[in-house]
Amino acid sequence: MAEELIPARQPPAERLDGRMDGLSVDGRPLTRLYLGWQTVSRHHVTDELDAVVMREKGTEREVCWWVDPDGAHQASHVMALPPAQRTRLLDRLARYFGPLTEQTLAATPKAPQESDAQPAPETRELAQRLAALPRFVLLELLTLWTERILEGTLIAPTAEVLAPDRSDDTSGAENHGDGAEQPFSPVRLHALLQLPRPVTDDEAIAASPFTGLPLHAQIVMNMPEGTAARFCDPTDDLVFYLFWPSYGGVPFLYYPKGPLLIGEGPQTSLIAPLLLSWLVTHPEVCARLPQVSSLRVEDFGVGHAASLWDETEAATPSGDRREASSAQNSNPVHFSSSPHWGEWFKNVAEASAGPHPKEAVEDEGERHEHEKD
Repeated sequence: MAEELIPARQPPAERLDGRMDGLSVDGRPLTRLYLGWQTVSRHHVTDELDAVVMREKGTEREVCWWVDPDGAHQASHVMALPPAQRTRLLDRLARYFGPLTEQTLAATPKAPQESDAQPAPETRELAQRLAALPRFVLLELLTLWTERILEGTLIAPTAEVLAPDRSDDTSGAENHGDGAEQPFSPVRLHALLQLPRPVTDDEAIAASPFTGLPLHAQIVMNMPEGTAARFCDPTDDLVFYLFWPSYGGVPFLYYPKGPLLIGEGPQTSLIAPLLLSWLVTHPEVCARLPQVSSLRVEDFGVGHAASLWDETEAATPSGDRREASSAQNSNPVHFSSSPHWGEWFKNVAEASAGPHPKEAVEDEGERHEHEKD
């Protein structure tokens, strides 16, 4: 389980300090680099690939070369590896990234039991090596990994989700005229995406977009790119994240089970890699997740969390409130398999894309006809 995959130690990297021993490019020994650059360290990643870190003096900019065990240059970025080699790398990473994604990123990991099967030794070793990598190298690998697992993710632009005609609807669902309803209440989404970045962990409180329940963050993750908070609605173990970019603006909403990502900007494709990189390097926090609840009984009395509940309850139909009050019953609502997902995002995509080129031509033709009249 997740706890058994925790890196037990971080093996030291081989320091190069400018040495290029054993490195080669196109079959020729590497004897020098561009002016100002020097090798820093070499990290064993898989049985096929090592990562060689290089740094530019003055700027401290770092890059990574991918080399084989003999030191032969394979690519200057993991995405540039030959397709067959890239596939083999992904298959090896899946031993650790797979359970981490399914059991921790997208759900609450189960507390380990004595009867649980122990992970293979190579899985523990892989976890150790990945946790020891420089952060930018780990992010390279996670970007490659999430390119595979995020295929089919529904991405909705924030501006479209926060459009006035969506937030004004207080019915708890949006009907598109054909019987298909939005799986979220527009009011809840609007309130969620307007939350300010928390200054302290205690301020990381949000109303669930699924049930309106007031939730405390299980984890607050501070990183150079921004701050993320992980929440878990106990209804069907619905885990979602808010990510506030360091450059400001409204937060991203990421729901791995959807899979759904609401947001726009240069960090859109990096949300999942950033979250996973934090989980890889903070295994002790992940191990405590089964004991950390987002829902607290005291929040249904006074304080900020209680006010969130009052606001969302007022904007939620009585039927939805009954679902929220029985969040932990034996018949959970399976939001992730809701038939409304596809239709809602089809409408969102069409609205954000503007008119079809054919429609634009027809509109132009109609304008000319009106001018003739």
